[in-house]
Amino acid sequence: MTALETEAERASLFLEQMEVESIEGPLDMAEPRYGAGLVLPFQGKTAFYQIEAYDSGPKGFTEQPEYSALNEEIVELYLATYPYRDRDISVKRMKRGLSHPRSKLLVARHGDETKGFGLFPKFYFEGEPVIYSTRAFLVEGDGLGTFILDAGIQLHQADAIKGRNRIPRWGVLMTQSVYSILTLIKLKSEKHQKRLEELLPFDFRYDNKIHPDAPLAMKLWTQVENHVGLSSTELIKGTGVSRGELREIGENEVKKPERDKEPEAWQLFHQMYTDPTPDEPYNLGMRLHNGDVDFVTFRIRRPSSDVDRIFAQALNTSALIDVA
Repeated sequence: MTALETEAERASLFLEQMEVESIEGPLDMAEPRYGAGLVLPFQGKTAFYQIEAYDSGPKGFTEQPEYSALNEEIVELYLATYPYRDRDISVKRMKRGLSHPRSKLLVARHGDETKGFGLFPKFYFEGEPVIYSTRAFLVEGDGLGTFILDAGIQLHQADAIKGRNRIPRWGVLMTQSVYSILTLIKLKSEKHQKRLEELLPFDFRYDNKIHPDAPLAMKLWTQVENHVGLSSTELIKGTGVSRGELREIGENEVKKPERDKEPEAWQLFHQMYTDPTPDEPYNLGMRLHNGDVDFVTFRIRRPSSDVDRIFAQALNTSALIDVA
């Protein structure tokens, strides 16, 4: 029996044994703006949001005329989030991202205003499903980034269970920002049911000689970079750093945290943008204003309908199901 067949058998048994309760959102939540989709409520630190979740199915969003207005909205939202980046390259990048099949797109709205999105295509590398994350938000610090990534993971996992497919256990994102890393760290916490188990290269480096997951994680991030990369000048495989990946887009928007006000963020910034030394061998050595990014790989724990409510809700609906 192959690994995929074993995974499918486990998923089938899991479905048979599950008892999933229905979950209702607030009665005044609006219908999804672009037709079929799952609507998720989210109470942020300062405001209430309606999260519309769409599934591209076996085609990308750009291949489906019914999503033409949605595609335009996402591109414009990306441009508004990063106004100093080269417009033509940014448009090309987002259209490329929206063209991937097997994608979940989560759009955050506050009233009539769109505040951000998360785009999560699922790639396969040598049979291993990998979730790739692209997020952009006009508001910061309200918890949207953490919630939307968590929801995107759970929706992909629910699809795998329904389709008797291999459950995604790995995800990758590329970032210049410590705040993206802090989102991942939050998802390792008890508050978020320890959604993530490992975070490379922060828990351990990709070239770790002892950890059994290191070789696979290194292979996955380099294959993702080859799939989504723009203009890297050098890949540093042990740390996940891609030199100059975003250098053609425009001014680096990296925000340096204040040490006294945000000590955890400051420590991460120091680790990312300082060269390794004998005393700090795990520094990444990224360069400010050089377009450097770090490809971060995270291992995802298996889902459970007892604690993962979005996962349970998705299992109870016919929307968002991609069994391809």
